[in-house]
Amino acid sequence: MNIVIQYNQKHVIAFVIAILLIIGGSLYWRSLRSSPPPDKTPAKSTANTATPTPQANDGIDVDVTRLPITSDESTTFRVAFNTHSGDLSTFDANTNVLFRAANGTIAAPTKVGGNRETHHRTIEVTFKTLAFPGTLVINNLGSIPERIFEIE
Repeated sequence: MNIVIQYNQKHVIAFVIAILLIIGGSLYWRSLRSSPPPDKTPAKSTANTATPTPQANDGIDVDVTRLPITSDESTTFRVAFNTHSGDLSTFDANTNVLFRAANGTIAAPTKVGGNRETHHRTIEVTFKTLAFPGTLVINNLGSIPERIFEIE
C-alpha cells in the first residue's frame, strides 16, 4: 500500500519562508540580548569637554563641559551633578571648586551660578583668564575628597 501526499507548491514556499523568518528573528533577538552595553568611558578631551581622571564612584556622577570663552576672556565650566544617594544642595562651589594650571597656578572661581537642587544640580563656574592645559578640581563632594578633570 503506497501513501501519496500531494504538496501544493505555494504551501511549501510559505512554510519555508515562515521557518526562515522564525530562525532569523530568533537569531536577531539573541544578538540584541547578548551584545555588551555601550562603552561608558569618556571620550578624549576636546576644547569643550573635560575628561575625568579614573576614580572611585560614590553614587555622584559629575559631568564637566567647558563653555566658549567670553569677550572678557573668562572661562566658564558647566558642571552637572547627578545622584540619588545624597543631597547636593549643601555643596558650596565657591570654596570647593578650583582650577589648577599645568604651570602650578591655582585659581578660585570669580563667579558661581546655578540651581540648588538636591539630586540633579547644574552650576556654572567662571574663572578669569586661565592657562591651559590644567585641571578642574572639585573638593569635598560626597565621600571623595578630590575629583580631578583634565582640561586641554
